Amino acid sequence: MRLLTRIRSYFDLQRAGSAYARGDHAQAYEIYREIVDNLGGSTRVGVLNRLGMLSFALGDKQTAKGWYEQAIAFEPDEPRLYMNLANALDDLGDGPAARAAYERALARSRRPDLLYNFAVYLAKSDPHAATQLFKESLIDPDAMREVELPAEMPLQSLVALGNREELFEDISRYLYELEAKPIGLEPWSVANQHAILLSRSGRSEQALARFQEILEKWPNSSGEVRYNLGMALTRAGQWESARKEFLQVDHPFRHFGLALIHEKTGSVAEAVSEYGLYLEEMRDLEHDPIMTTAPDILSEQIAQAEAFIAAHPAIPDDRPHRHD
Repeated sequence: MRLLTRIRSYFDLQRAGSAYARGDHAQAYEIYREIVDNLGGSTRVGVLNRLGMLSFALGDKQTAKGWYEQAIAFEPDEPRLYMNLANALDDLGDGPAARAAYERALARSRRPDLLYNFAVYLAKSDPHAATQLFKESLIDPDAMREVELPAEMPLQSLVALGNREELFEDISRYLYELEAKPIGLEPWSVANQHAILLSRSGRSEQALARFQEILEKWPNSSGEVRYNLGMALTRAGQWESARKEFLQVDHPFRHFGLALIHEKTGSVAEAVSEYGLYLEEMRDLEHDPIMTTAPDILSEQIAQAEAFIAAHPAIPDDRPHRHD
């Protein structure tokens, strides 16, 4: 009977894994929940953790917390379990317990993903400590690859913190020094983030000069650089120059940038049209790297586009539509 149960559990694990891989979280959850009591050892811990992750993804943070706590009871030295528990506790509004769980995770390992998650948690309450943790998460490129932490994520978080005037000099200097270090990115990526920081902090002339340096040094740099240059020019009120940069971007961000110019200059109908094109084309980018590296920025952009369109319902929508 035990052998039969083990065989059934094996095939159920395969079914659950397939459902998880195709994004059917509800089905995967039900299968894992049905078989977890039949499992033992590291497999049981992995499924308990997976049940927590699925509950979190399905919006049930309290249940996620319970699954993570069960996993920790079986494997109290696994740091990722404390990290996942901390994320759930944070979403439940239990800040002190979340911080304690993050600290337990870091007491067991200084893995880049643990450092990054704790830094994100600390960013609002202790930005100076968060800055140091983000920096530490970027020290070892091999460790980042091992835990699948894209370097763009802590870099973008540092840029966001650098908008605080008391942190600007420290983070700006750090980014400038980081450009000479190999961290697994395109050679212009760190310089691009530095230029973004200069632009967002109101240092327009320095930002535009920095973008010009990037384009001169790496003329074939990505459209992301052109897009960010366009955004810097938009912030500086140089509409025509910004428009020229956005038109060179082969990505839906092109439409977002053009929409922003139209919005700023009072061309409401054109802004609605470009925001609409942006939203329509973003539907096809489920596997675009930005979905992983900059989800917060993407969410803000989509919300901004949807809000503008909703606020101007009387504007005729004469943009071309696809017929799927």
